[in-house]
Amino acid sequence: MNEFAEPVSFFRLILKNAFSNLGIRIIGVLMAFGLNIYMAQYYGAGGIGSLVLLIALVEVGALLVKCGFNISLVKWIPEHLTNYSFASAATIFRKCFLIILWVGLALGILIFFTSDIINNTFFKGDISRLGFIRLAAILILISACTDYFKDSLRGLKKINQSSLLENILPVSIQWISLAILTYWFFEKNNPLYSYIIALFISGIAGLFFLKKFFEKSNSNEKIFHQSSLLLFKNALPFYIIALAQIILLYSDSLILGFFRNEKEVGLFNISFRVAGYTSFMLAAMNTIAAPVFSELYHAGKMEELRTTVQKTARFTAWISLPVYIIILSWGKNVLSLFGEEFVPAYFPLVCVATGQFINAYSGSVGNLLMMTSHHNAVRNIHIVSALLNIVLSFLLVPHYGINGSAVSTMISVIVANVLSTWVVRKKFGYYIFLGSGNS
Repeated sequence: MNEFAEPVSFFRLILKNAFSNLGIRIIGVLMAFGLNIYMAQYYGAGGIGSLVLLIALVEVGALLVKCGFNISLVKWIPEHLTNYSFASAATIFRKCFLIILWVGLALGILIFFTSDIINNTFFKGDISRLGFIRLAAILILISACTDYFKDSLRGLKKINQSSLLENILPVSIQWISLAILTYWFFEKNNPLYSYIIALFISGIAGLFFLKKFFEKSNSNEKIFHQSSLLLFKNALPFYIIALAQIILLYSDSLILGFFRNEKEVGLFNISFRVAGYTSFMLAAMNTIAAPVFSELYHAGKMEELRTTVQKTARFTAWISLPVYIIILSWGKNVLSLFGEEFVPAYFPLVCVATGQFINAYSGSVGNLLMMTSHHNAVRNIHIVSALLNIVLSFLLVPHYGINGSAVSTMISVIVANVLSTWVVRKKFGYYIFLGSGNS
């Protein structure tokens, strides 16, 4: 048999699931794109900016609640299924979920009753932001549970269900609720209300998707028990990685909100979302690739792992290139679809898209390292990148606004990918984006 027959099958497994997942993602992206245009035309950059600030507060709070367990389960569930049993995987799922519930309740109550202090410290006592903070305190636990369900489904390789929960359902509910609210009860906070409705329904749907997961577990199967303290310790690197990722994702919006206004936050958010289409295929591939990388590594199939990650990287790079060229050539036309007030966001769009193209070209470097027990290296890289982003944002945003945010984002993303690529070369002896193992 050809020595590459088995590795190719793993790549085809990722490709098959990625394209199955891609259809769902394309529908979700088109719906989200249309939703952003709808919000931009009816509620303007200020309306989008208010929504982004609320989402940023909720996501930061939810990150603290999840304790890194959601990312950890993408690695732990395949490990337990391979080495122990389905019951063992179900047990660790339930244990982490109970921890999230208690932490979420405690943090939500704490934030709600200290909202005045938080507002005075981070938002200069702006009374309009106080409502955002209190609302975020209520929504944090729901957001954390929804993310936990989504990533648990990824660990089970239930990719379509996970993608529906992430890409289709929330946007669909937002579309329906916002259209109804706009038609019958038009007011500036309608985008916030539609987001809240979508978040609640998505959380309920996630629990429904995982119902069979609870039912299948058999207490007579081999179960590997871990203490809560050990779970926290093992999840800590993933927790720090997730914290750094959230900082990279939302620090620009929060710092813009601190120094500027909701309109600039809205302009930057639209350019950020459009630029994200550059690495669209990478996101689709990563959804299935992470558990496959974990399975190959823990089975000792290192050659299969190398071939699989390299083929995945080359494929995503070629798919991302034409999207990047389109953004460079016709970016202003794309932004004009949201309204003429968004056209000045072309420079931020190009900067962020450049960073995302480098991200796609580098391949699944972060996923490979995290799924192969090198999460400490990823943690350190993300800490450096997040701190760099914060420092650059504080230096640039006061003087250059959204352009400063875009430059800081681009530099941070490029630095993270260069460092990750170097670590992969050091640990595994090859570059992901090259075909030769000795390169």
